[in-house]
Order: sequence, then C-alpha cells, then structure tokens
Amino acid sequence: MKNMKWMLVLAAAALVALPLQAQWQIPADPAAKKEYVAKLLATVQKADAPLIERFAACRELSAVGDKNAVPVLAALLTDEKMSHMARYGLEPIPGPAVDAAFRDALGKVKGRLLAGVIDSLGVRRDAKAVEPLAKLLGDGDIMIVRAAAASLGRIGNLAAAAALEKALAGASGANLDVIADGCIRAADALLAARKGDKAIALYDCVRAGKAPRHVRMAAMRGAILARGPAGVALLMDQVKGDDNAMFAVAMRVAHEMRDAKLTQALAAEVGKLAPEKQIVVLQALGDRKDTAAAPAALAAAKSGPSAVRVAAIRAVTQIGCPSCLALLVAMASDADAEVAAAAQACLAGFPSKEADATIANLMSAPEAKTRCTAIDLVGQRRVMSAMPALMKAAEDSEKQVSVAAFKVLGDMAGAKEIPAMIALLTKTQSASAENALSAVCARQAEPAAGSVVIKKAVYGALPDGPSAEVTKKAAELVKGGVMTLEATNGNFGDPAPRKPKKLSVDYTVNGIAASKTVAEGETITFTAVTVSPACVGALCDAMGQAPVPAKQALLRILRSAGGPKALAAVRAAMSDANAEIKDTATRVLCDWTTAEAADEQLALAKTSPNKTYKVLALRGYIRAIGDANLDAAKRQAMCKEATALIQGDAEKRLLLSALSNAGDADSLAMVMSHLDNAAIKDESCLAAVAISERLVASNPAVVADAMRKVVKETKNDGILKRARRVLGQTRPKPAAK
Repeated sequence: MKNMKWMLVLAAAALVALPLQAQWQIPADPAAKKEYVAKLLATVQKADAPLIERFAACRELSAVGDKNAVPVLAALLTDEKMSHMARYGLEPIPGPAVDAAFRDALGKVKGRLLAGVIDSLGVRRDAKAVEPLAKLLGDGDIMIVRAAAASLGRIGNLAAAAALEKALAGASGANLDVIADGCIRAADALLAARKGDKAIALYDCVRAGKAPRHVRMAAMRGAILARGPAGVALLMDQVKGDDNAMFAVAMRVAHEMRDAKLTQALAAEVGKLAPEKQIVVLQALGDRKDTAAAPAALAAAKSGPSAVRVAAIRAVTQIGCPSCLALLVAMASDADAEVAAAAQACLAGFPSKEADATIANLMSAPEAKTRCTAIDLVGQRRVMSAMPALMKAAEDSEKQVSVAAFKVLGDMAGAKEIPAMIALLTKTQSASAENALSAVCARQAEPAAGSVVIKKAVYGALPDGPSAEVTKKAAELVKGGVMTLEATNGNFGDPAPRKPKKLSVDYTVNGIAASKTVAEGETITFTAVTVSPACVGALCDAMGQAPVPAKQALLRILRSAGGPKALAAVRAAMSDANAEIKDTATRVLCDWTTAEAADEQLALAKTSPNKTYKVLALRGYIRAIGDANLDAAKRQAMCKEATALIQGDAEKRLLLSALSNAGDADSLAMVMSHLDNAAIKDESCLAAVAISERLVASNPAVVADAMRKVVKETKNDGILKRARRVLGQTRPKPAAK
C-alpha cells in the first residue's frame, strides 16, 4: 500500500512537471518527431532511469505516441511501478492494437493493476471487452466488480446492458450497489444512442429492484425522461404516492421536462395534495412559467395555510400573468400578515408593464388601505407615469393616503414637479408636503464650480522661495468643473526645482472669502454645493401669495436649498409684518448651514432683545465657524467674537466641534486652550487630533507639541490611538541608504 501511494505521488509530480519541461518541445518535422518518440520509448524502457523521468515520458507519449509505442507501453501494464503511467500513455493512442493490449492484460494482472486496466477499457469504450468484463462482475473483490460495472456502463451498448442486467438479478450487498450504478450508466448511454426502449427497460429494472435508494432515484429520473411525453403519467404517480424520495425526484424532473401536459397535470393535482407537497409543486409551477398553471395557483392563493398561499402568490408572480394582478392587490391587504407581505413584495417585482398601469389605477380604489398599498407599490416600482395620480392622491381626504403620497413624491419627483408640489404645499399646508418638497429640492443640489471664484493662486517654495502665480491656470481648472485642485508640477509647472513646494489659493464661495495653503501632493477641495436657480426661484416666487403656514414652510425649505437668493428671501422675511413669518425667518437664519449668514447671526447674538434668538444665533454662528471654505484669518476672527459671547459648556462644545473641521495652527492653539476644562476635555482632545491630522504635513513641530499634551491628558482609548498615530508622523523619516 505504501509503495502504491508513493507511485501515485511520483505520477502526479510527473503530470505537473512535464508541461514545463517537454510538452511544448514536440518537433513539428515528422522525422524529428519520430526520433523524439524513440527517445521517449527508450527512457520508458530504461529500468534504472529515475521513475519521475519514466513517468514524464509516459505522459508525453499520451500526446505524441503512435502504434510503435503500443508494445512498449503494453509490456509495462504488469509492472507494479509503471502500470498506472503506462495506461495513461496508452489510452489516447488510436487504433485497435491498444484495445487488444488492454484485453490481453486482463489475464495477467490482479488487484489494483487489474482495476486500472478495466478502467482503461471503459475509457476506450471497447465493445470487444464486454464478454471478459461481464465475467468479472462475479469476482470476489468488490474493487474489481465496481471497475467492471463502471466500464460496462461506459461502453453502454446492448451487450453491455444485457450483461449488467443479468448480473443485477443475482447481485446482493455491495455488489448490488455498484452493478446497479453501472446499469444507470449503461441506460444513459443507450438513451444518448437513441435506443430509448432498451434504456427504459434497464431504468425500470433498476427502479423495481432492491438497489440502494439513491440509485433507484436516479433510475426513476431516467425512466421518466426517457419516456418523453409518456413519462408524465409516471411522474404524476410519484407526486401522488407516499414515497417522499420519489416525490423529490418528480419535482426535480418537473424543472427539466418542458412538456405542456406536465403543467396541466400538476395544476390539476396541486389542490388535492398535502400542504407540504402543495408548496413544492407550486414552486415547480412557478419555475415553469407556464400561464396554464395560473388558475390553479390563484385558487391556492385564495385560502389555506399561510405557507401554501405564500408559495402560490410567488408562483403567480413568476408566471407573470397580468390577469392575476387584481387578486394580488386584494391580498396585499390580507388579514394574514405573511400573505399580505408576500403579495406586496410580488407586486413590487411583478414582471409585466401591465402591472404598472394596474397598480396606478388602484390609487383610486374606494378603500383607503388599498390606495395606500398602491401608492407604496408605485414608489417601489418607480412608476413615473403615475406622477399625476400621486399628485391627486396627495390631496386625498384620508390623511394616511395623503401622507403616503407625499412620501413617494419626496422620493420620486424631480425639478419639473417642483411647481406642482409648491402648489400642493400652499393648498394642504401639511408637514408631509413640506418634507416632500424639501427632499426634492435637496436632490437638486450638486457641486457647482460656477459659485467658486479664484482670486489669486501661487505655487512654489512658499513663503520666501521661488514661486509662480498660477491664478489663470487654477481658474481654468475650476471653470472646467474641477472641484479639487492638486498641488503638483503636472498642474502648475515647477518654479522651484528640487525644493518642497506649496499651493496657496485665495478664492470666494458664494461670495464668502476663503484662503487655503497645502503642501505639494496635497489637495484643496472646494465644497461649493448649490441648488438650481430655477428651484430657488420657484420657492421665492411662491412666497408672495402663500398663506402664513405655507410661507413658513417655504422659508424652512429655502434654508435647505441655500445660496444667495434664498438667503436674501429669508432676510426680507425677517422684516415681515406678520409675527409668525418674522419668527420663522429669524430661526431659519440662525440655523443657516453656511457662513453666508454669519454677520447677521453675530448681530443677533449681540443685540437681539429676544434671549432665545440670541442663543440660537450664537449657536448658528459657532456652527458657521466650521465652514470648510473659511480662510484661517476669518475663522480666527469669528472664534474671537464667539468666545466673547459664550457663557456655557454647551456652546464651547459646539465651538470645538466647528474647529475640528479646520486645519491651521491658530485653530489648534485655540482648541488646546480648552484642554484644562475637565467638562469638555474629551471634546478638546478630539478636536485637537482632528486638526492635527490635517496639519501634520505642513507644521509637524506644532502638531508634535499638541499631540504630546493630548496623549498625556486623554483617557479615551480611541483618541489616544489617533493621537499616537499622528505623533508618529511628526518624527523625521530615516535617510535613504
């Protein structure tokens, strides 16, 4: 046994190694090829050559061997060490001499070598080997019986089938298993050779016998498929029977057999089966996608156990019959939650354009629950043609319907629907209308290079080394839609060869001045996002005639939209004669999302007689300090103004949060000044680390000092880990050797 395992290892090594050594060296010239084959044969016959070389030669002979190689390789079939590779070399060589060599070896070898020779006869499908192989079906060694049965099955002619069938009748134990398996192989071969009657007889013989269940299951499958349309009756017998294994076979075949009569038979029977069988049959009917099964699936969907109804609903959807849609819609509101969920899921994915129209029509159903379901499905299917119906549903007298419609409108509507949605907001004055319109306007926002104006750009060894003004180039890039400028020689040339360079840019975003400086290889990102002027214009135009609640909602939506025109409308509303409008406008300005409103926020925080406004304005002003477009000087000025007004830790936390977006040394110094306040120590440390992560490349010394203090003060593991990482980046890198 050990020797055999060693031989197999060597053989495997030869199979892997040879392609690298010789496979691609086969000579094209006939004379050279003949000489090459002779050398291979000499190697094979050389008893004292390393086995790996002899194996490799056999492997090569499988590709180039001819009739001259047959006697040499045949002589090795009885060799314990070489038999396996000799067979490997012989099997692909054409001609009856090879078959004769294998048949001749049957009487000369035993055990594993005999099993191998038998396998080779099967591989070559040698019809003349049937008689000697048939005799081996009665051998006392199960290994030999298995090999003989498998090879007879591969040969698969009438004689081989007859031999196997005869042996099957008297087989028992392990022999029964392997001979029955050989019968299945032979029947498959007969069927492929269009000898269906003989194949059916052999399948039937096996399935009626005492072979192991898995073999009888294979025989049943073959028997059904071999019969063609006539196999429907046999399949249905298994569906109706009590043998679950054969039922499983029938269901597998139902996925392979496309005969229309099978669909009809399964559909007629499904309602008579036990629930667990109904589920499987319904799955098969769905997979067949035959509309003839739709009535049966619909009937099963109407009543019965939940699992059966769910399976039927899914089958109906797979079949894709539009006439089933009405029932699915009804079931979408079923009292059984599982059934309702399945119906809704299936309606959402129903594979038919007719489903869009059917579902849209249901938005006018008399029952509010049905209308809500239809609206939700319109949203899931993205039925854009249903937009007018959604607009109508948004005015529904039933609040649940109106809310559902506005939710879907918020998800689906686009810029062209904004005027109609403004009209709905004005008419309904509902929170749902406001939320929907706000969502639609927010989706219109996009990066806008047009709101960024480059005032000055310089690239070089700043601040005192050689540099070049690159304002025109930077402006051209931004005008072309670039929202991220990279400080590279590729963009701006090289005004300071072999020196570290920086890019400094002064610019405005929506009129707000900003300035940034980054090291070579780093980037400046312009966070200019704007909503289309048409969107903001429509909102502003509607303000004049809108009733108070709608006007308040429009002001809140303008805050989400942002931009100079929206801010101007809010400023104007702060002077409105109506106290409610004035209050809403003031709160909206306090909550403005960019630094555009910072001056008004500061004025309110300083001078407003309303304490609530003062607090809201100060908090809004502090949040504006975090605007990424602010330059360092402006941010520091705003910080000083805010610090003078801050009275509690809540506002200090807001300030630290805003400063964490900065990346300059002054902001870091301001954050570090709060490190001694125990109430906000974690926030101070976190902001310091965030700033340092941006600043470390350009100012490592300042960052190192700050991070050492953070490491000493913080008790937060996450902050400590980040601080140590940044501190490591401040250490000079070792010089390259």
